[in-house]
Amino acid sequence: MRKILAAVLLFFSVPAFAQEANFGFEDGTYNNWTASNGSTSIKTSWSSSGSGAQVTTGVTNYCPGGGKCWTITPYGQYMLSIQAGGDSPTFDNAATSIGLTSTDINAIKAYLTYQSQNGGGGNPTPTNASFVKRSVFLEAGKTYTYAWNYLSTDYTPYNDGSLVAITGGPGTATVNNETGGYALLGFTNPGTGNYATGSYGSTGWQLIQFTVSATGTYTLGFMSFNLGDTALSPILFIDEVTGSTQLNGTDFGPIAPNEGSNAPTTPTEPAGPTYCCGGSDASFNASSININKVDSFTGRNTQDAKVYIEQIGNDSTINVTQSGTKNNYFKFYGNGNNNTVTSTQTGTASTTANYIDVTTTGSSNNFSLTQSSSGGSKGIFITSANNNNNINIQQQNNGNHYADISVTGGDKSITLIQQGSAAHMAAISLSGNATGLELTQSGSTQLFYSIVHSCATAGGCGTITVTQGQ
Repeated sequence: MRKILAAVLLFFSVPAFAQEANFGFEDGTYNNWTASNGSTSIKTSWSSSGSGAQVTTGVTNYCPGGGKCWTITPYGQYMLSIQAGGDSPTFDNAATSIGLTSTDINAIKAYLTYQSQNGGGGNPTPTNASFVKRSVFLEAGKTYTYAWNYLSTDYTPYNDGSLVAITGGPGTATVNNETGGYALLGFTNPGTGNYATGSYGSTGWQLIQFTVSATGTYTLGFMSFNLGDTALSPILFIDEVTGSTQLNGTDFGPIAPNEGSNAPTTPTEPAGPTYCCGGSDASFNASSININKVDSFTGRNTQDAKVYIEQIGNDSTINVTQSGTKNNYFKFYGNGNNNTVTSTQTGTASTTANYIDVTTTGSSNNFSLTQSSSGGSKGIFITSANNNNNINIQQQNNGNHYADISVTGGDKSITLIQQGSAAHMAAISLSGNATGLELTQSGSTQLFYSIVHSCATAGGCGTITVTQGQ
């Protein structure tokens, strides 16, 4: 389904990401978003009139007209659709709700009038609209992205459109290379907005790009609206990562920006999870800590607690508990299937350090690893190969938390929870079909992660969920 690469757009630095996730709607809801109108049920049927915001698993062979039948699927299981309907607010009210000023609104209307009078045609007056918005914490100097796809249910010259806005923060936003806090996205009439579809067309999956001049909390808003009437409403799909599009059963790539537009051209090979508002390209210290995990650790005080286990074979259960005032180190090497390994490291001293180093090459193994000393650094380093392995990690309480995880093979599940003061740092490399990850970091203002996720074409990717909060 998707090749996920560690590209520039993949990692973003947010030192204080005090907000809940659900940028990808993978819980089947639009929780943490404010919607103008809509339904909490999963949308499964499609027409030229909508019900505001609604989560959906996708569009299958929907034919708005002109012999064009569209199949649009999200990344993962869900995306959000935004389509104006009978209960939708006016364009002006919707635009104001997502933070656009009267100057912004008048500028948009003047632009649409100019386009209509200079070859576009159609009634340029915005009528009704539906929107969604949410708060996001953005850092100055970082480039963020978010995925969207505009589908027209109308035909030229009867124009409709969509837009995105970044408003309400302490600085100025630049969206799709335009300074001003908003960008016009998909439209129906040629030459309008950043991308134009023509009659009953789609933009394909695109990526907005945005930066801000000052670090702080902003409002991210999307809007889909009618022009001239309230019939044949366009649909705007949004998701954290680009999905796929088909026209009459054939793959359909993202269309090019309109001539003269500064909007980005979305790569035909999507970059993979862009994590709109999370991640880190800051210096990641877990790698430098690796020098302590094996060789250097053996040179520490002879009173340190060290456990080395080499396990060859199947169906074993291993429990290791280390506690007290000593530094704790557990090294495990396994080469077998259907094994269960539980390791618990606790400590009462403020300087107690805990390290766990796991290398496993078998399948269907389960690892539960907990570090909960009252202080001192905590490091977990895992290399895992083959299939159906489950890894659950909890690093709790005070002291720096480091996790460096590399897994290959298919059908794996990883849960990593880092809680407590001091820095949380997680470097995670995933590959193989249906490899999923749940990462939670909380209790600190220093929350950093980097994720590389590669998956084979046939099996598709698992779900990645990242939650950060203070």
